[in-house]
Amino acid sequence: MNFKRLPSNKNWLQWSSFILLLLCVSIVQAQKPVPTHELEFSNVKGEKKVSIQQEDGRIDINTQIPISLYNLNYAVPNGTPEEMASYFLQEYSSTLKLRHADLSDLELHAIRSTNAGTVVRYRQHYEGYPVNKAELTVSIDPRNKVQFLMNSYETDVRLNSLHMSISEEEAIQKAMEYINPTRLMMPETSRTMVYHNAQGSRLAHEITILAGEPQGEWHVFIDAQTQEIFKVENQLYYYCKHNDHQHDHNHPPSASCTASSKPAVTMANGTGFIFDPDPLSSNMVAYGGNYVDNNDATNTDLDNSRFSVTLLDIEDNNGTFTLRGPWAEIVDSDAPNTGLFSQNSSVFEFDREEQGFEPVNCYYHIDYLMRYINNTLGCNVVPYQYTTGVRFDPHGANGADNSFYSSGSGTVTFGEGCVDDAEDSDVIHHELGHGLHDWVTAGGLSQTDGLSEGCGDYVAQSYNRGLGNWTSSDPAYNWVFNWDGHNECWNGRVTSHNVGYPGGLSGQIHTDGQIWASCLMDIWDVIGQQQMDKIFYEGLGMTNGSSSQNDAANAVFQAAQNLNYTSAEIFAIHSGLTSCGYTLPDLPTGPDDAGIELIVSPDGTNCNGTITPVVRLKNYGNNDLTSVDIIYDIDGGSPMTFSWTGLLASTASTDITLPSQSVASGAHTFNATVSNPNGNSDTNNLNDAKTNNFDIVVGGQGVTLTLLTDDYGNETTWTLVDDNGTTIDSGGPYADNITVTVTWCLDVGCYDFTIFDSIGDGICCGYGIGSYTLTNDTEGTTIFTGGEFGSEELTNFCIVPSSCPTDLPLTGGMVSDTYSASNSVTSDAIVPAGEVVIYQAGNFIDLNEGFEVEANAEFLGEIVPCSTLDVETEEEENK
Repeated sequence: MNFKRLPSNKNWLQWSSFILLLLCVSIVQAQKPVPTHELEFSNVKGEKKVSIQQEDGRIDINTQIPISLYNLNYAVPNGTPEEMASYFLQEYSSTLKLRHADLSDLELHAIRSTNAGTVVRYRQHYEGYPVNKAELTVSIDPRNKVQFLMNSYETDVRLNSLHMSISEEEAIQKAMEYINPTRLMMPETSRTMVYHNAQGSRLAHEITILAGEPQGEWHVFIDAQTQEIFKVENQLYYYCKHNDHQHDHNHPPSASCTASSKPAVTMANGTGFIFDPDPLSSNMVAYGGNYVDNNDATNTDLDNSRFSVTLLDIEDNNGTFTLRGPWAEIVDSDAPNTGLFSQNSSVFEFDREEQGFEPVNCYYHIDYLMRYINNTLGCNVVPYQYTTGVRFDPHGANGADNSFYSSGSGTVTFGEGCVDDAEDSDVIHHELGHGLHDWVTAGGLSQTDGLSEGCGDYVAQSYNRGLGNWTSSDPAYNWVFNWDGHNECWNGRVTSHNVGYPGGLSGQIHTDGQIWASCLMDIWDVIGQQQMDKIFYEGLGMTNGSSSQNDAANAVFQAAQNLNYTSAEIFAIHSGLTSCGYTLPDLPTGPDDAGIELIVSPDGTNCNGTITPVVRLKNYGNNDLTSVDIIYDIDGGSPMTFSWTGLLASTASTDITLPSQSVASGAHTFNATVSNPNGNSDTNNLNDAKTNNFDIVVGGQGVTLTLLTDDYGNETTWTLVDDNGTTIDSGGPYADNITVTVTWCLDVGCYDFTIFDSIGDGICCGYGIGSYTLTNDTEGTTIFTGGEFGSEELTNFCIVPSSCPTDLPLTGGMVSDTYSASNSVTSDAIVPAGEVVIYQAGNFIDLNEGFEVEANAEFLGEIVPCSTLDVETEEEENK
């Protein structure tokens, strides 16, 4: 294959200094840095990896293996997300130096699909044990092209022995004795894994202890053969408790990590008072006077700064109301243990002096942002540790002046020192931002270059600035933590930290994160909040635990391209990111550069002998495209030319419909290329041509699946299998409450369609009104419709050819249609101009004197059998 390798002779635009590929600290501390605890230590060498940043990726300077690849534009055959990603990795296995070209040491970890594309994550295993932080992340755009890759695969993992001298249970006891926690926030968890770095590999037990005292999510690494505690970190990780060593990929949460996945109580709306975003911003005043913390005391000005809001979908348990809903849920996981603030009224109206104010403020802001991200933006970002709303403790951290997100529990916890953290929406959103980073990457949060700290600051600032209180001339326009910081408590942070990347990196994650947040907010000012927020989450979802700020910048830019942002937006995003110092592939530099971006059709299997080609024309040049020639053929036959005229801006695309063609049954290839953009020579011929394979099934019938998911779309999958046991297609899991439409052209024969629900309660009607329908589009009939089943439901159906006469004489003028007979077709008819006529017969077609095909008409004769099959529909339900 031809691989776009990172050229060794390319000028290095920027060195990325020595990049420390550590994931972020586990309890991702909020706005204020925390010194390293005395319990933390490491006897491990070789943790550092040195990389070189180039235009189209980042490579390990020692191994020359890509750590990231940008703008790949690599087309893969249509299939399931896993099939497409697997195909790409097999094709690139030598470049990535994968140990097994068949990918046998990779396990599927997670798949995330939105309208921006699909991200498929694999985790590396060695002899059945997960390799620490080793992941391959493949991002596929909506046109089935791999565009972005993150690679932390370890090529040289070796263990001489798998013998263990200490069990997992003994390792837990050893770790507990070392940490000596006095206040556990969740049960300790463990896994046996391979710890690998540049110095070698070792079999180890990793014990995770989430403790309120000493505060941290402690990861204790114990050599399973020497019994040495060789590393202790307060760090972020991604898993829940499982008792086998294969729990590293996407298993459902265990009972110890989650409550019931579906609520047993009713929901009701309540009301409450909040700050939005904080009393200083909403009043546009500085910290001082009545607008000070004053040991949490309230006053008239602060009371008047409250907003009355609706608390959506809170729990109503027989008249007892609790701040639990589908998107946010109060917990009391850490001291001070102030409880859940349940009451017999849905009115939660407190002032800031009362302990109930912070829970209400948290619930509203978390609920609002989660609905905005998932429903308004359509980004599909939810916790993986549990299936309830985002869990938050409004009074935690033992009352300290700091807050944190814990990946182990998936919980955000807010401290109380100085201004209570849960009174400032910036703190709430910053901590939630760490969770969103963790969840959108399925446990692949990166703190390289302070990436996650910058993400948290961006999430907070985007919401705050979106309210429109401050103007760009106000210093507070760029302040993060307006109420909690920028006062005597601490200095806060800003999004005007324009020191540039990578030269401005200081090695302090909270400081360095400001580079990322500042750059994104500059672009936010140009393209708007929703446009920037959308590509922020979609781009972040392409990254993994080894991603740098530069990798994230390229992912954000790729998301904008996947979503077909306007040329003006594309230029603004590219210009904004590169002006911050990030290295991106160049925008088009040639004046006249047209290309075929995609052959929309023909593609797959077609149900008749006529195709109507559609190609996606893209203007890769700097000039507007006003004309181009599209040259196309079928199976390398006589070329045809279509001259297009119009107006296509730089980087924009449009679908061009070409004249219809008659094609015989069988497998075919459609070829298309472009020439003469704007009547000039094309400045880049590499993107001119595309090829698609397709099949014609004359006599086949169109069958459509229409699926409406319920409230738990991630439980739903399906398969379509023919009577030979071959899987024709499969799908799922899906997002919640969406409609999915899939159409096939099926040949004569019988098929099994099976729909599955992983929990065993179908898709209707306890948790949303889901349903699915199979229709025969050719005959206009419904094959089956349903939704109420248990774990699976099977529907058997058959495709039967339309009935036809034994012999068929045809005279007169024919209209576009297919004329079939089981024995013979005889004709002295006329096929008028503009008509497409197909004759099918089991034995012979006899064209008598007088048969005529006028100019610009199309005629096709085929000898095919025409018989009748019995239709059998069978339903199978597995409760």
